Amino acid sequence: MAKLIKCKICDAEIASNAKACPQCGAKKKKPFHKKWWFWVIVVIIGLGIISSTASGNDKSASSNNKSAPSNSNISSSNSENAASNNKQSGSGSGSGSNAELRPSDQIAFEEIILAYKKKFGEAKNELQESVSRKERKEALEQLGITRAVNWVGTIDTLGTNSDGKAYVKIKINSSLSLGTWNNALSDLGLNTLINMDSQLYSKLIELSKGAKIRFSCDFITNNKDDYLQEKSVTIRGAMTNAEFLMVLRDITSDLQAVLEDNGNSQVQSESMKEDKPQQSSSQGDTKSTVRFGDTGSVDKLELTVNSVRLASSGTLDKPKEGNVFYILDVTINNPTSKAEPLSSLLQMSLEDNNGYSFDQAIFADTSGSLDGEVGEGRKKSGEVAFEVPKSATGLEFKFSPILGGSTYFDVPSVWEAEAINDFNMTHQQMYSLRAIVAETEVEITKATEVKKSNIMGNVAFNFDSKVGKVQAQFIEENVIIFIRLLDDKNIQVYYINEDIKAELKKELGDNFNLDTMIITMP
Repeated sequence: MAKLIKCKICDAEIASNAKACPQCGAKKKKPFHKKWWFWVIVVIIGLGIISSTASGNDKSASSNNKSAPSNSNISSSNSENAASNNKQSGSGSGSGSNAELRPSDQIAFEEIILAYKKKFGEAKNELQESVSRKERKEALEQLGITRAVNWVGTIDTLGTNSDGKAYVKIKINSSLSLGTWNNALSDLGLNTLINMDSQLYSKLIELSKGAKIRFSCDFITNNKDDYLQEKSVTIRGAMTNAEFLMVLRDITSDLQAVLEDNGNSQVQSESMKEDKPQQSSSQGDTKSTVRFGDTGSVDKLELTVNSVRLASSGTLDKPKEGNVFYILDVTINNPTSKAEPLSSLLQMSLEDNNGYSFDQAIFADTSGSLDGEVGEGRKKSGEVAFEVPKSATGLEFKFSPILGGSTYFDVPSVWEAEAINDFNMTHQQMYSLRAIVAETEVEITKATEVKKSNIMGNVAFNFDSKVGKVQAQFIEENVIIFIRLLDDKNIQVYYINEDIKAELKKELGDNFNLDTMIITMP
């Protein structure tokens, strides 16, 4: 029989092995050695970069859950608040005296974000938190905003990446921002970064942090968690300090240069919709690159690289020593009223970022055929194989129509393909990790293992690299920590989410050196 102890909250007697008090519902705090961050480090040290065991961070579901307001109630409240805010100068959630300049759709958008921030803050457990995010997504879908036209905000961040392209973050209010990516890898196929030779870049040059601006942008839609793609690593960040991804279209610091009424705003919105380029096109770039898994337009056809697999041999042949068969599954759709010819040898190739082309592996075992023709209004799917070095990175699949105008499709490196096929890494996780790897210059050579734990719902992938064993841990689609074991006591931290860093520093104190980013086992 378990030993009885007193609850520290209500003094009721509870079993020593109980997770929570049955009287008041308070969660029993675990001792130091049972905290999640402690076991992250212990297991990494003991097992050589393996994910940590379950932490005590899980919240217990309470039987007396407080019912949250429904989407319909919140949406109704949003509409009333939006109408009220349009009539009252400076009211609502806008920035100071600029509030009266906000268009009605901006007001409605802000009201939804703030309403569900409040609901999230009132949640008693992680289940209610997740429900609040799902309901916010449904509310945004119901609102139906896919672009912002003449919205009002403040420049929060303005800078350039290593290629000289501009990135920007616009603060709408204390709980909401819109921003571009700040690196080329995360931005691949989305094209939120702003080219130096564009008119938009010239406008940004004249602005600085803190500038009050009016802007127009497109959102990235169909995100599984938020409807509009949101950049935060954690659900708390997404719900309390949201930053939605945007493709900036126009910006001005002249707040009085506004449309006279909402009717004109709608006209401009429709004009932007007609002029909006396809997502696979970049601002002024001559080379268009489509993200892995996305569909790109190729002359009259639509092409999707669905998946990739690796093979060490075929029925009639095997790759050279140090090479591997790299096999892409491709779907080609012909929406026209005329059949189009296809030739895998003439139209399809694989290149790396140095411009080196790889030979097709005609004796590799593949399914389907991408040769012949694709009929009018029909689709054709099949595999095409190449022989590449096991160290190959920066790969692009190139499709060249008969009349020219090639389109490039970003595809995984060999180690990324291993992680996708052997350990179920998602496409977005691949892009998130790729961006971190590029920043740290750690050359990963092979995916070796994946471990799942209930520490904030994270997944840990282990890899071999040219500097030894490394590990990347994720919360959902985003990397939260990227580390390497230096020896039996020290861990080199290459990347860590700021929230996690603060928590680790608080717990580890001097054992976490923020200057060297090295954790020493206590």
